[in-house]
Amino acid sequence: MPRWVLLASIALITAAVYMSTLGYDFVYDDHAQIVETKQLNSWRMVPHYFTGHVWSWKSPGSQGPYYRPVFLLWLLFNQTLFGTIPLWWHLTSVLTHCAVALLVFVLMDRLTGDPVTASIAALFFGVHPCHIESVAWVSGITDPLMAAFMLGSLLTRRRWLSLVLFAAALMEKESAIILPVLVVLMRGQAKPPAPPFAYGAVALIYLGVRQAVMHGFMLVISPVPLWQMVATWPAMLFFYLKHLVWPSGLTVFYTLGVVNRPDYLDVMVLLAVAIGLSFWCWKSRVAAFAMAMLVLPILPVLNIRAFAHFETVHDRYLYVPSIGFCMLAALALEYVRDRRAQLGVAAIVMLGFAYGTVTQEQQWENNVTLFQRGIHMSPNNEIANQGMGTALMLRNQPADAIPYYRRALELQPNMFESNYSLGRAYEAVGMCNEGEPYLLRASQLNPRDSKTVLYYGVCQYNLGQLKAAEATLRQAIRMKGPDDYREYHLYLGLVLEKKGDLDAARAEFESEARENPDPSRALSEISRLKR
Repeated sequence: MPRWVLLASIALITAAVYMSTLGYDFVYDDHAQIVETKQLNSWRMVPHYFTGHVWSWKSPGSQGPYYRPVFLLWLLFNQTLFGTIPLWWHLTSVLTHCAVALLVFVLMDRLTGDPVTASIAALFFGVHPCHIESVAWVSGITDPLMAAFMLGSLLTRRRWLSLVLFAAALMEKESAIILPVLVVLMRGQAKPPAPPFAYGAVALIYLGVRQAVMHGFMLVISPVPLWQMVATWPAMLFFYLKHLVWPSGLTVFYTLGVVNRPDYLDVMVLLAVAIGLSFWCWKSRVAAFAMAMLVLPILPVLNIRAFAHFETVHDRYLYVPSIGFCMLAALALEYVRDRRAQLGVAAIVMLGFAYGTVTQEQQWENNVTLFQRGIHMSPNNEIANQGMGTALMLRNQPADAIPYYRRALELQPNMFESNYSLGRAYEAVGMCNEGEPYLLRASQLNPRDSKTVLYYGVCQYNLGQLKAAEATLRQAIRMKGPDDYREYHLYLGLVLEKKGDLDAARAEFESEARENPDPSRALSEISRLKR
């Protein structure tokens, strides 16, 4: 069969599995990173992408763990072309995933010389359910882009292009640092485009730039003792093994926490798998390369000190490791000597994976379906409950949001977001006396957040505390960042109007109309004052 037919089939089948995502909305972090940000408004922002962490636009001067300028460039590119129309953003995510699946075919074909085995590996990868988080979620594009750059770097024949793609992969996501090891392992099967030391030099330059920009090599978010971290590794690795082999019950919210001692059954299963794979790799260089592709990208995410406690495991961390898994699965099918039987088994596995993807990707349709799934699968996950409350707030259902915020605070009383959100929800239903202490607590937990101060001032205004409200709102305006532009001047204008200072109130409404992308309410207040 011609290779173009195989490639077209891989692309079409992969795209078909994710076709329904084209109708999905922006969800979760998409709103902060795409919809409500000013960092994508101009190409003049590009230099800032290279001089700060990925969230520095939101919290200038703060430290962050992620240096990803290429990711921000991707967002800017899509924003320039498509604005905030979700369909096109989802289409670029699906096309990127299809491109990675095709690169998996090229890689496997080059290593084995067998297009059938390469097709099986690529199809397994294209339809595997563990990729839902990376493909159906617009902000999850980091791993597909990194994988595309990494595989492109390994497969191109041009030395300069290979090194440029490696640099792009590093600036897309830190996990690409493993590529020089893959280059060394690949030398036994196919000639890499550049010598290993060249990739090492690029990696060292990247680490130096990252150190200078981030003012540190690694930010510790969860100060977990080393012995506890090591004790948790078997549970994490077993989680990832299960989600590769039997990817069911998927969600973006898991509650795998730090443990004091490992589960010995997990340890025995992992040892048995490691011993079996080691013997196989001893006999097959291709299997050894595939195992390296499986294991090496997982190693960085075992450092749970770099993540918040609710981010210990995620399916998106399996995107690149799953390439190695799918390669190993395709290689294993070569032991089925009868070609028809081999293709039959492959078809059954592929259909099972495709069914799992189609049925489980639906949770990403919108915020409500996403957080409902999270609460169903992990009822004690505070982020899922917090997110469900916020999804209802965005639907203008604050009364329905309150129980979810309260549940999140039961699970994590010192969670800034839930204190702030519960205060907002109470304020939205006119219960400012109940909301005020939560906003005050939120401002104590995060003194640098201007929105908390803003709505604390709004509560004071609604309670008739005009002098205190004016002082609080002026403080919020002094604190606000470049992406904080909604309602600050509006509410200060309302306070000043109530105090009788109409000229000052009009000036605040005019400031609101200039800064807010939706100036309708400010213009209405200006018109009312003129009457």
